[in-house]
Parts: sequence; structure tokens; C-alpha cells
Amino acid sequence: MSRHHSGNSLIRALNVINTALIENRERCPWNQVVKAASSRLSGEKLVVAVEDDRNESDDQETFLVHLRNDRFCLVGNQPGRADDDPAIEKTHNADAADWKVTTRYLDDLACRATYYVQHPGRIGLEWLTDRLGISSPG
Repeated sequence: MSRHHSGNSLIRALNVINTALIENRERCPWNQVVKAASSRLSGEKLVVAVEDDRNESDDQETFLVHLRNDRFCLVGNQPGRADDDPAIEKTHNADAADWKVTTRYLDDLACRATYYVQHPGRIGLEWLTDRLGISSPG
């Protein structure tokens, strides 16, 4: 899979997550997630590992995401594995990406955006709530 395709899939999925969090921000526990993310992730870059599960090559690409104005934004990509960059190897290694996803999952989020916005507990934000140290909403 090309980096262009997986990057686009990630952007579309992040848009769904952002919309779900914004539209549900007044409801508990989503208000806690947004507040905690805003205060604890400010200025941090999160590593997202995207596995291409559409072929047998086991390709994995890594991307950097950060929170800006209470929205997750793609800010760059890292060729190869997450531990190839000395700037992030202090806190991450190839097996410790903040969020590990597959291309099919990202595409499902984007294709069924309305469903996930209406049911944000189905998005699977355990990676985020774990990182924030709060109980995972469901």
C-alpha cells in the first residue's frame, strides 16, 4: 500500500474521531476524554502504526499525530518503523506505538462515519484513554 493511501485513510479516520468527540463533548465520559487530552497531550506527538491488512506483505507505516485546538491532526510520517527516528525513540519503540490500527479499520471508520459519531464508544479509543490514564468509555 502506498503511504498516500494509508495517510489519507488515517486523515479520514481522524476526522471521524474529531467529529465524534466534538459532537459528544458535553456528555460524560467524552467531556473527560476531551479535557484530559487537551491538558495532557498538548505539544506531544503520538505515533500511529498503520498495518496494511489487505495483502500478505505485513507492511507497516508510522505517522505522527498531535492534538491542536482539541482536534487530532496528522503532522507527519516516519518512514519505516516507529523506532527509526531518534527524536521519538526515547519514548517509543516499534512495538509501542500509541495507536496500532489496520487499513481496514481506518477505512471502516471513514465509511461508517455517521454510525461512529452517533456511537463513539464503538470507535475503540482505548489507546487514547489508556494514554490519558482514564477509564475507557464504552
